[in-house]
Amino acid sequence: MTPYHCAICARLSRLHGPAASRERRANSGTRKPRLSTHLAALEAAVGVPLIEPRRRGAPLTEAGRMVLARAESLLKDAACLREAARVAAGRATVRLAAVEPVASRRLPPLMAAFSRQRPEIHIELRIAGQCAASALVESGAVAYALTGKPATSRRAGTPSSFTHLYDDPMIVLLPERHRLARAKHVDLTDLGGESLLVGTDACVYRALVVGALQESDVDVALRARFGDTATLAYGVAAGLGIAVLPAGFFTGDTLPKGAVARPLRRPRIAIGIGLLQPRRRDRETEPERALRRVLLEALRANGSPAI
Repeated sequence: MTPYHCAICARLSRLHGPAASRERRANSGTRKPRLSTHLAALEAAVGVPLIEPRRRGAPLTEAGRMVLARAESLLKDAACLREAARVAAGRATVRLAAVEPVASRRLPPLMAAFSRQRPEIHIELRIAGQCAASALVESGAVAYALTGKPATSRRAGTPSSFTHLYDDPMIVLLPERHRLARAKHVDLTDLGGESLLVGTDACVYRALVVGALQESDVDVALRARFGDTATLAYGVAAGLGIAVLPAGFFTGDTLPKGAVARPLRRPRIAIGIGLLQPRRRDRETEPERALRRVLLEALRANGSPAI
């Protein structure tokens, strides 16, 4: 059973109906007939049914749950063995996931400093949304993830642990000719009636912003959604609307021309960024441990830049 097959079984066991169909297309890149072929081959190899097809979903059988748990454990052991061999040969890779703005604004200088100290260790960075980053840690595809605090996992097996590192406060991004552009700070209630630019559903801070607006009874018009924060910022600079973003995305010299940033005073909204890792560390390699210690020390010490 490959990591691909483990991912298929795990996802199908948790999803139902249309959600399962979307997940199959998003994660496997295959259509249903090909997916069914892979599952049939798995069942033929072990000699028992692994999935119980139903009208609304495809839960794992008892045998399927056992096979999945053992297969995932064996795959992680195999990954650790491969990494141990690479370490012995002087070629180690540590896989890390991170949400934005951590990936682009915080990690590059840390990675550069770490590489100077440990040139034999290669860091593989994957940029992901919060849910995807959590899934990568759960599956063992990455050793750690720098992300917001995930919802409690309901999946059976070894849970992940989250270590809070710092809070990234939210700022308001405005066109330079906006009525609030000259204010020293902005309250959320000042944004009533504005056109708001937001990230996509995978955006780590979107739900936080929308929830705060609803709690404060502030009505805004969701004008547009952007998959990339830099593009969103240029939309603000062009006068398309305003945005509420983590301060970590911007410093004074990285704001696009035509946009200004103002602190959000009331209510104070911040994203808690931390390190997500498997609760069990018996498979943690020495290179992974070294990078984890550097990340914990550096990000705890530096916090988030202010605007």
